[in-house]
Amino acid sequence: MAVNEKEMVSVIIPVYNCEKWIGRCIDSVCAQTYSNLEIIVVNDGSTDNTLRVITRLCQKDSRIKYITVRNQGSAKARKTGMKYAAGNLVTFVDADDHIDSGMYEAMVNALQESDADIVECGCRKMNQAGRVLQELGLREENITGSRNCLRHYMEQRNCRNYMCNKLYRKELFENIEVPRLSFSEDYYINAILHSRAENKRIISRVFYNYMIYPGQCTNYLHMGIKRIDGVRAGTMLADYFSGDREMRTLAGVYACRYALDIAEYVQRKEPGERKRFLAVLRRELLTALVRISPGTLRETEQKTVVWQSFLLALHGFHFFDIKWLMQ
Repeated sequence: MAVNEKEMVSVIIPVYNCEKWIGRCIDSVCAQTYSNLEIIVVNDGSTDNTLRVITRLCQKDSRIKYITVRNQGSAKARKTGMKYAAGNLVTFVDADDHIDSGMYEAMVNALQESDADIVECGCRKMNQAGRVLQELGLREENITGSRNCLRHYMEQRNCRNYMCNKLYRKELFENIEVPRLSFSEDYYINAILHSRAENKRIISRVFYNYMIYPGQCTNYLHMGIKRIDGVRAGTMLADYFSGDREMRTLAGVYACRYALDIAEYVQRKEPGERKRFLAVLRRELLTALVRISPGTLRETEQKTVVWQSFLLALHGFHFFDIKWLMQ
């Protein structure tokens, strides 16, 4: 079925001090084969030459508009962009990433075919030289019913937490509160959006190019204490679904899994920093664990994650010795 371009897509790009990459990012959006776009660039208080690059590109394509705000973080910058979005469909691109030219045509086509509220595609991780580090493909799938859309996402099956590899109907965002998190805000917001969706379509094609740069905040080797916000995101979501034992538990499992992932790297830090980090991590982990209803754990992997998280909270880094002895 030929794609109908009557639906406008609002592409929101939050940017902070990204003068090297914002031009490539915007150019990749302008080059889309689906032309009914508006491109909203939210300059999040940049102090480099980012604004100069944006204004130059605005002169080349009338679909680009920009807003300058004081620095507030990418999640709030996206929310600011939403206030100006005229399209009935919304998507996002991070300023240091770029997208393949057929992305929005394929996603709008899938949305129209399936009458979907959310469409998700695959993505790939690339390094600065353009080499593909990891292909994060998905399989074709249709999910129907709001409960199934939410469960599918919360179980983290055949999906990613990113917002940038998804196309959404704008009405899903009404009255969304942006969490005060430095990490995993996408996970938190996506869960709420999926709880509001009646239909979701997943396509197997890979379109989004997620760039990995040395020293960036998503690199575990350079992480600071704010990385624990990923655990807090799971706990906050558990509280959001406090009346739903199944979803509260799945959010708690996410928090536990995240804690175990970062603990592997925290133990490599210097003793003083490791001790401080561990104290906060154990406290947040205990907060997550009490939100889990063990009777709702259906998968062996989930039970293992919860049990290992309990040991980590109880024994600290001695947990790794216990874990090794159990293997």
